[in-house]
Amino acid sequence: MSFLHGRFQGLHSLYTLASVLMIAAAYFGTIWLHPAVRMHGTIGWNYSVIYPSLLVIGSLLFCVKVSLAENAPLQIGRRTAQSTPLWLAAQQTGFMGITLLLGLVLTKDIQISRLFLVTIFPVIWVILILTHLVVYRVVAPRLFQGPWRLRTLVVASVTSHDPLIDWLRAYNHLGLQLAGVFSPRLPQEYAELDARRFGATPEEAIASLSPQVVICGDAYLSREELARIRIAAENAGSRFAIHLDRVAGLGGASGIYTDFGHALAVFRREPLESPLSRLLKRIFDLAVAIPVVLLVLPVLMLLVGVIHMRQSRGPLFFRQQRRGVGGRVFQVYKFRTMHCGHGREGQQAVVGDSRIFPAGQWLRRTSIDEFPQFLNVIAGEMSVVGPRPHYVEHDEDFASVDPLYRFRKFLKPGITGLAQVMGYRGLTQCRADVRERSYADLEYMENWSLQLDFVILLKTIWLVLKPPRSAF
Repeated sequence: MSFLHGRFQGLHSLYTLASVLMIAAAYFGTIWLHPAVRMHGTIGWNYSVIYPSLLVIGSLLFCVKVSLAENAPLQIGRRTAQSTPLWLAAQQTGFMGITLLLGLVLTKDIQISRLFLVTIFPVIWVILILTHLVVYRVVAPRLFQGPWRLRTLVVASVTSHDPLIDWLRAYNHLGLQLAGVFSPRLPQEYAELDARRFGATPEEAIASLSPQVVICGDAYLSREELARIRIAAENAGSRFAIHLDRVAGLGGASGIYTDFGHALAVFRREPLESPLSRLLKRIFDLAVAIPVVLLVLPVLMLLVGVIHMRQSRGPLFFRQQRRGVGGRVFQVYKFRTMHCGHGREGQQAVVGDSRIFPAGQWLRRTSIDEFPQFLNVIAGEMSVVGPRPHYVEHDEDFASVDPLYRFRKFLKPGITGLAQVMGYRGLTQCRADVRERSYADLEYMENWSLQLDFVILLKTIWLVLKPPRSAF
């Protein structure tokens, strides 16, 4: 654990402790004042022990989740939008609500006051917002001041509005203080940080400035120069670190892994490479697919069967080969929306396509034709949410248009996906259509979470109930 990572984790632990204390205070304060609880006379074990324990467990689970997600919060990587205290507090409150709900279901407790629940969670949300602001904006700067401040010298080829300088300044609340920058051609905007006034070489600047931290970029420094600077830094009692700005120049690494002195930088986050994440996603898939197959699909089969008898006799299902995870080919199931025997299975459907019987247009527009794919989900060939699988020949054509398209092979294809709820559905007419879908699929792969799957599913249900005009 690096010195900076240690400070971050320590501050996170402090927030965890403070949030638990504030939740307990908010909970028991609400009980004391809430009429729906006081009217019961004495407060039983459920209100005094069980409910607060469940809330604390939910809060701790959220904090563990954040700690794991931010296991390397200060690593060099692409910048992502920082969550606001309001959103973090809302997520933490949600974890607590789910934990309490599960506890009530498992214990079959029906005595809890609904009015109390309606009151306690908004109170906790506000308390958590205040706790976050106090810990990170009030307490943190006071914890890392005076002798705990880290006067930092940067030895690197710095450019205008340099991301390294911005990054260091962003963590000023952890005690980082830029004492100087030693750069061959320092931009005028950083003139006040010019460390060359302390010496003509980095070693002389270190000896004169005596920083607590020396960070070197490797863009213009040789291995021998880095070794000399490290010796000078350690002789001055300074911590030494290397900023991988060559990695940053390639767009930023999403993770840097070290093992026996070797550093490996990777440029794509892939949460679903974790077996635990895959297990959770599989549980989510089955929790959605099994009820649909048992309760919804039989009704739709009867409806579509009647439509086929009236407008286009033939098989109920349409089967077609699609590519799945790892490029494996499988048979996808759909309700048939075209007449049989047209001989043009690989040709994309267009508006007014003569192959589609009248009600087939409606089946496609409402996405009812996709429901048999829940059978593919149960078989493990597809997921509820993921990149849409394409016809094998189209798959090869699209891969030649945009190289990013090939990343979809690392995921199971889905009945719906981020691209679909963003409006990229139906006919793929040009290169831009392929690129936009590829970017959406890549964004999904790098940012997967159960929460994201749930949001995409809800948006898909809304699109089924109210199809957009562009739907086909």
